[in-house]
Amino acid sequence: MLRFIDNDLRRWQESSRRKPLILRGARQVGKTWSLKEFGKNRFESLALVDLERNQPLRKLFDGDLKVTRICSDLEVILQQKITPGKTLLFFDEIQACPRAITALRYFYEEMPELHVVAAGSLLEFALEESSFPVGRVQFLNLYPLCFAEYLEAIGNGAAATAVLGNPAEISPAVHELLREELKRYFFIGGMPAAVKAYLENQSLRDAFEVQQEIAESYRMDFAKYTPRVDRFCLDSVFTSLSQHIGQQIKYARLGEGYSNPTLKKAFDALCLAQVARRIPSVDPSGLPLGRSSPAKNRITN
Repeated sequence: MLRFIDNDLRRWQESSRRKPLILRGARQVGKTWSLKEFGKNRFESLALVDLERNQPLRKLFDGDLKVTRICSDLEVILQQKITPGKTLLFFDEIQACPRAITALRYFYEEMPELHVVAAGSLLEFALEESSFPVGRVQFLNLYPLCFAEYLEAIGNGAAATAVLGNPAEISPAVHELLREELKRYFFIGGMPAAVKAYLENQSLRDAFEVQQEIAESYRMDFAKYTPRVDRFCLDSVFTSLSQHIGQQIKYARLGEGYSNPTLKKAFDALCLAQVARRIPSVDPSGLPLGRSSPAKNRITN
């Protein structure tokens, strides 16, 4: 699937101010796939270091964080050469090894010519256990497919071009087609696996099954949020948010039996994990837009 983040990755690759890059985003939005495709298409080789599946690799960061030693050990373990300017070194699921996050600083300072990227979820929780390399890394965020990316994925590149172009130039007939496709997009959503499931059999039911699987995998991750947040409160807030999309709501409506501070903490944790996004409510009664009151207890999902 075409992802618009490819353009940002290319600009990072060619930038004279390049630093190690961390691609952030919720689980299963396509971070690993995007970086692997970027490595395959833009470099002579890709060195993939999966720090979640391959636990022994974490031991590389137990001792000193000397970059030459880390790269030398990786060449032996991965059985491939890591060459600055030709190899993309990719640390996947970097949150599983907080020391690897710290090591990014030394890649920037000691081997700036090497292209280094990392992908991870729940990074804020991992950073509590490590020293973050402030000013030594760059960030990009990857979200689910937007409407234009969805149109590209289903093979309607012309419609995607129209969506990204001047709205005044869209004819009534094209506008009607886009409206119908937008309705379908609202049901399928932008998770790559759900879009792929729909495309295989043109079945919304298949897409819904994938959505359910993804939601359950998110719930299984809630154990990683403790002791910061009550996992049962998280589940309640997660379910409630999906029922209030597009509505202005108060924290008290996100779950029964929990105090507002507890619900706020759960909601903030979901935002940190990029599972949810806070959108401040506004009063559209006039220009400029004014924030609704009381704003401090209101969120819009």
